[in-house]
Amino acid sequence: MAETTSASLDDDLAFERLKRTFECAPVGIAFVSPAGVLIDVNPAFCRMLGYPRAELCGRTFHEVTHPEDVAPNVELLERLGSGDIDGYRMQKRYLRASGEVLWADLTVSVLRDPADRVLSYISIIVDIGEAKQLEGRLSFLLHELQHRSKNLLAVVRATTHRIAATATSVKSMLAGVDDRLMGLAASQDLLVTMGQGVALAELVEKQISAFVPANDARVVIDGPRVALGPNATNTIGMALHELATNACKYGALSVIEGVIQISWTLADGELLLTWQERGGPPVSPPDHKGFGRNVIERSAENLGGETTLTFDPAGVCWRLRAPQAGLAH
Repeated sequence: MAETTSASLDDDLAFERLKRTFECAPVGIAFVSPAGVLIDVNPAFCRMLGYPRAELCGRTFHEVTHPEDVAPNVELLERLGSGDIDGYRMQKRYLRASGEVLWADLTVSVLRDPADRVLSYISIIVDIGEAKQLEGRLSFLLHELQHRSKNLLAVVRATTHRIAATATSVKSMLAGVDDRLMGLAASQDLLVTMGQGVALAELVEKQISAFVPANDARVVIDGPRVALGPNATNTIGMALHELATNACKYGALSVIEGVIQISWTLADGELLLTWQERGGPPVSPPDHKGFGRNVIERSAENLGGETTLTFDPAGVCWRLRAPQAGLAH
């Protein structure tokens, strides 16, 4: 009798430890029926999805899963139930009560009875939202690096052709090419070090210096001193780089008589930055939207502002409106 009582106490203690783990675990835990119904969920999973436990229990996992992730989840669950696999792990998207998406790392195992029938599935859910955001940012930066490299080669080619068309000797052509390459190198240095943040006028001048000589009359820069933090410097710098690249290849900087006015004002806590081209070849809207145009049009998203990009026959015009508070970051 004493041995039986001791074994019973051990079982009770083990159950209590398991219960505490379930309730206090920092990761989500859910028990799911063979039919896919949430039998029980722990507080962490409730916090992740923004539902009280009473509202989650009784729902199917399909109801809180992003529609695109239901089918692959069901396929793996069926394989687990049939004994084809012992468990599985996948990244999936849950739908929060607010409608927002939660990226999670899901690990699922199965609990069976002595007859090998499925009693329930045990799901461990880890929030990987921050990791997914970082992954997306890294992918964007790698894409930007590849795109910027192609643009750089195109600019070198276009610049070399323009210098060759007006050079009076091989020596003068080499000198012109050397000057332009030095300007391009300076711009690339700025792109690497701009995380420290710069004044807007400095950013504009450095970006433009990769495409035209210093004090070139074709470029007019005007505006008050505006300090930019690292994020604003990077965001506006990428947009200016794309605009200048396009102007060099197709717009005002592709011809001698072309002019670009880059001006900005700061009033009532708002920055209005304008890029206006004149005197270039007639402009027509492009027939597709490439990565560079996306960078230009979406440049205000990180600053809490808005942009407009118009393709007037007389010249491209880009305007950025952003709150001054967003420029300091």
